[in-house]
Amino acid sequence: MTLVSSKAPVLIGYMVFAMFAFAVCDVGIKMMGDTLPISQILFLMGSISAIFVGLGAIARGKQLFDTKVFEPLFILRTVLEFIGGLAFISAFVFGSLSISSAILQAVPVVVALGGTWFFGQQVSLRQWVLISAGLLGVMVILSPWNASFQSVSLLAIVAVMCLAGRDLIMRRMGRALDTGVVSFWAFAGTGLGGWLIQPWMGEWQPLDAENWGWLTLTVITLVLAYTAVVRATREGQVAVIAPFRYSRLLFAGLLAAGIFGEPITASLLLGSALIVVSGILTLRQA
Repeated sequence: MTLVSSKAPVLIGYMVFAMFAFAVCDVGIKMMGDTLPISQILFLMGSISAIFVGLGAIARGKQLFDTKVFEPLFILRTVLEFIGGLAFISAFVFGSLSISSAILQAVPVVVALGGTWFFGQQVSLRQWVLISAGLLGVMVILSPWNASFQSVSLLAIVAVMCLAGRDLIMRRMGRALDTGVVSFWAFAGTGLGGWLIQPWMGEWQPLDAENWGWLTLTVITLVLAYTAVVRATREGQVAVIAPFRYSRLLFAGLLAAGIFGEPITASLLLGSALIVVSGILTLRQA
């Protein structure tokens, strides 16, 4: 326990850095989305990231083609990862980065809700209140009753459902697979999925110098973010480390406002607060 406590500040730093890197990665994707179809972005990011992560796993002596990756549950996990990524990226490329990022933070709350359905977990009145508060936060952020409502933001809810399903599947499968192997197949599935949906997403374009720069930035930040998250979550206590995932809200909001001129509205702040509080308290009870 003492060892974990002494390393906590460093591991928290890894988590905060990862959330910053994810937010920067999202900015790069949104920039590329101005000229490239999303299918091409997914293919390039997924394929290149898979190569880096796969080589890292092989260097550590891991088997990328472990028999478990061919099990139906793991294949479903990979499909959900792709659909979730496609939905999330579509939401903020065609809509608001700050709103989409805020809604995405509801994943732990939906995982807690899914646990009651799929694992038969008992839920106390307090937990139901926390889950309800998190879902209410999503509705407040969306504000479908306002004239400024963007229907494309609903895709962020699709992303939340898919990514929560992914996490529930991994909870069912346990930790038998190395994280690097899981990440490799997540990236590979994203790349393959981007290639498969190309006929419905527009013609792929040659990359100019600017897009090569954004692509390089997104791949680097994506790989660094995944690496930092793995380090933080493997060595740190969930109750201490996981709440700092919500720092992504701050980074995404500041970057979206500063670069894209997105407004930070009262509904965004209130909804985000509900999601963060309910998510942190839910994680502490997990």
